[in-house]
Amino acid sequence: MMKKIILLICLASSIFFNHSYSWDTTAAKYMPLQVGNIWVYYTYNQVFPMHGTGYSKYKITGINESGGKKYYQVQQTYYHISGTPPGCGIPFFNNLRIDSVTMNLYQIGGGCINGDRMLDSLKAIKDDTAWTCPPSSSFSRCTDTNTVNIFGSSFKVKKFNDTGRGNLTVFAMGIGITNWGFAELTTLCADTLKGCVIGGVLYGDTSTLVGITQISSEVPVEYSLSQNYPNPFNPMSKLKFDVMSNVKGQMSNVILTVFDALGKEVEVLVNQQLSPGTYEVDFDGSNLPSGVYYYILEAEKFTQTKKMVLIK
Repeated sequence: MMKKIILLICLASSIFFNHSYSWDTTAAKYMPLQVGNIWVYYTYNQVFPMHGTGYSKYKITGINESGGKKYYQVQQTYYHISGTPPGCGIPFFNNLRIDSVTMNLYQIGGGCINGDRMLDSLKAIKDDTAWTCPPSSSFSRCTDTNTVNIFGSSFKVKKFNDTGRGNLTVFAMGIGITNWGFAELTTLCADTLKGCVIGGVLYGDTSTLVGITQISSEVPVEYSLSQNYPNPFNPMSKLKFDVMSNVKGQMSNVILTVFDALGKEVEVLVNQQLSPGTYEVDFDGSNLPSGVYYYILEAEKFTQTKKMVLIK
């Protein structure tokens, strides 16, 4: 009898509070899962009397198939700024999938829904509630579905309060998680989105996002792309380029993209407006196989391509 009760609870959790049963492209935009997408958060941690700050970078690096389902693998990199290194970071930001029927967001392992842990429902409307997995420890409620200003533009959001995982998770349509927070007694963790690259489109601040550094403010006479160094490399290399003053004396639209030998896009390193000067960008090939890669600089009507070699 007890097994039947547990099974019924799990089935109810898997349904969550969805109102239809088909893939919803609008709901899916609240957590855009695509290889190459990147998020960077300002992270604050306080365990009385100590505190620390830093940045957490999350990048979707691949897809892992298990049990006939596709899970998006996420690589996290942490950059320490001050104080005690924060032990925060978004704990469930890895091995994620969106159920194609219910539009629920799951993380592999630790739950009762076919081995997955249910996180939130991307189709939830305000005041929807449900027990997430495991149902005995986590209760989630959608508290807000308003429109807010993020990076100077308006985005629809869905806010969830979860008693078991954290106090607050905020999803923005077209961006993903913008805020995550946890507070309990003398412990406080807060992650606030600083910038992201979604489908090759940049939002927010990229100074920490891609490791771009302006190494000279002297105005170059032309756009140019230098050979990466070191080359061959393993796994890090630096890519340098010059941005001249455009005809209107304004900032230039600059895109720097890496492709593999077959012409498949690997990563968009830069996609933003830059003032005249010389810039340097870090490229990390840790999750790539050895081989030949190409990087292309596009600025206004200028285009230049260089070749680099990754050897492991």
